[in-house]
Amino acid sequence: MAFFGFGKKEKDKMKTGLEKTRTGFWGSIMNTLTGSVIDDEMYDDLEEQLILADVGGEVAVHLVDKLRDRVRDKGLKTGEQAADALRDIIAEEMTPEAEMALDGKPAAPGCALPPPERQSRRQPLPPPAPAVPPGSRWGHIQK
Repeated sequence: MAFFGFGKKEKDKMKTGLEKTRTGFWGSIMNTLTGSVIDDEMYDDLEEQLILADVGGEVAVHLVDKLRDRVRDKGLKTGEQAADALRDIIAEEMTPEAEMALDGKPAAPGCALPPPERQSRRQPLPPPAPAVPPGSRWGHIQK
């Protein structure tokens, strides 16, 4: 019995498609870097490949800028070394900056409720509206 319409055939097809996407993304970047001379043209080609891989323009520029810095700082000479450096940069960028708490509490203080010092400064609710005065047009509704 297929779960949500996914039988073995569909799962294999999806797995194959995702594999193509993964190898296509990294494969095109490796083709750009492997055997390349590290120069402005290589950086431009890499930026283009990252944008085509749908990482977004801002992220592509950020990754290429970090790679330029890493190549300069470490004195990298080959495209293969640049590819390894890019792999490390992507891994670093995807690593959370702080440890993630899994205790069910809000990640940032005050997400669910304002901090206690702010709660005391809240304005009280306005008093309820006065009852309809007797003898008014709507007075007959009162009990």
